[in-house]
Amino acid sequence: MKKHHVETLISEQDVRSRISELGQEITCFYQHKILIRHWLL
Repeated sequence: MKKHHVETLISEQDVRSRISELGQEITCFYQHKILIRHWLL
């Protein structure tokens, strides 16, 4: 039971770090999109 609890904690941290990484990638993508629009206009 304890081992399983520790595993779920680790996987939760993994998921959260991956979500934050994805968020950063999405933010960068939108920033580039906005920059490209400014260059085109």
